[in-house]
Amino acid sequence: MSDCADGSLKTFIDGIESSCPCYVKSRNSRWGGHNNIIFNILRYIGYFVLPFRCLFMYKDYDFILGWQQFHAIIQAFYLHLLHLKKSGKIVVVNFTYKRKSGVVGTLYHRFMRYTCNSHYIDYFHVPSNKYVERMEKELGIPKEKFIITGFGIDDIFQSKKNEHVNNGSFCLSIGRSNRDFDWLVDVWRQDCLKEKKLIILSDVWHPKDMLPPNVEFHNNVVGAPQYAYFNDAQICITPIADGGICSGDTVLLTGMMFGKPIVVTHPSTLAEMYVRDGENGLVIEKKDVQKAAQRIVELLDNPHECLRLSENARKDFLENYSRQNMGCKIGKVLNGTVLI
Repeated sequence: MSDCADGSLKTFIDGIESSCPCYVKSRNSRWGGHNNIIFNILRYIGYFVLPFRCLFMYKDYDFILGWQQFHAIIQAFYLHLLHLKKSGKIVVVNFTYKRKSGVVGTLYHRFMRYTCNSHYIDYFHVPSNKYVERMEKELGIPKEKFIITGFGIDDIFQSKKNEHVNNGSFCLSIGRSNRDFDWLVDVWRQDCLKEKKLIILSDVWHPKDMLPPNVEFHNNVVGAPQYAYFNDAQICITPIADGGICSGDTVLLTGMMFGKPIVVTHPSTLAEMYVRDGENGLVIEKKDVQKAAQRIVELLDNPHECLRLSENARKDFLENYSRQNMGCKIGKVLNGTVLI
């Protein structure tokens, strides 16, 4: 079950089907933007609609995989609430959870504990060993229920390599959830980076202070137009706010797919799972913004090092992080070829 357009998961399905047959039910809820209250409400309603429709076909499948995690989680919620007989297995793909504050956060936490600890959900796919430990503590999910593999995206570099923004030399940081752009702006205020340009793309971030002249911010570049920025960037930087939450995988892998030197902050699941410091990217500490700025400028001023890291990043992506590769790994667990 997915929340994206039909056909967009073809390579992932191909990977799954190398081990077991697969059929896709989808309801595209990626429209309207995340800043529109009406569209957000409709999207949340959609999370409940598709699992309800599939409830009547539950016994027809050996496995139900939720690419959109809430489709699988809410499917299990219905089964648990109605005390229906378990039939087949439910797998939550790309699972992530962050506890929220207030009454809504408390209700959400109770809903997740109630559903995720039911016997109806058999596996949770996550891209981090450390995140498994966190979910054991916060939601009580046993570690043996987790499939741990990196995320995967399709290689679209050849079709996008001629798209440009003609914006001169710049570093790129992009994303919405769990980003610490304010910290990154502080890094770019350092004297050693005053001649280097940073472009931030995010439709949800609101700068807390006036941006310095070497930082450019756009809140209206989403979807396909972002690829031109990836194509032209010198390096791609992903600053993570909460290092224990899985986020930023798609952006990081897109940078690797375009063959860009990757910079991530530590601690983060990105640093844990994807980036080997000095081999296919840089891992920088957030404690000292001056040292962080110095590491970045040393990379930018060393074209040979940039080329080496970019070649390694592209090679690593092709060998390990395609969407089909992700599907193959999950499929092998489902058919018992690989144990977790």
